Amino acid sequence: MATLNTTNLKHGSSSSNNIVLASDGSVTIPGNATCSGTATGFGIGGKILQVVSTNKTDTFSASIGKQEFSGAAISVTITPANSSNQIFLLANLTIGLASDNDIGFAFFKAGSVIDGATADAFGSAARLHAQGFTTANSHQHTITGIYLDTAGGTSAITYDCRLRHGNNSTSGHNIYLNRDNANGTGDMEQNSMSTLTAIEVAA
Repeated sequence: MATLNTTNLKHGSSSSNNIVLASDGSVTIPGNATCSGTATGFGIGGKILQVVSTNKTDTFSASIGKQEFSGAAISVTITPANSSNQIFLLANLTIGLASDNDIGFAFFKAGSVIDGATADAFGSAARLHAQGFTTANSHQHTITGIYLDTAGGTSAITYDCRLRHGNNSTSGHNIYLNRDNANGTGDMEQNSMSTLTAIEVAA
């Protein structure tokens, strides 16, 4: 096979070199490059491969005691292309409670809490991803969360957010998504929506 030995390639009407070949094997193309076929062998680290999002416009409620999580208040399912890829989670939740108290949530993956997305253990304190405070049982509070997880497989993964409160009740205390405890329907009342998004990013 013939080899062309050169350091520069230039079009006849170009005022400068179109392609510069270096001794270390690198290639410099100072202008635009157009590929009419499929480009392979290029690194794609950091490329966004897919975005899956759940917009929850209805409400969720659960009666839970202290030191308990609710069931899945909102969930999203994504199927990674590669087990090494990362899943960027974005949550925006509007939470209400049947009293004025702490409220919060944690990210769950395939039914289990993601410990790396919660605070360090500290005595008996609840380990949450993010939290806020409701000032009255007719109020709601919006809490956001961000976490970068490793896919760990190529099967479908369901992520969800589960709610928790700081009330001392042992028999159960009502916590809500997208509504407050009063749940009024008058023209002075307001309801909200919540969103959970999973973004696959190439490793």
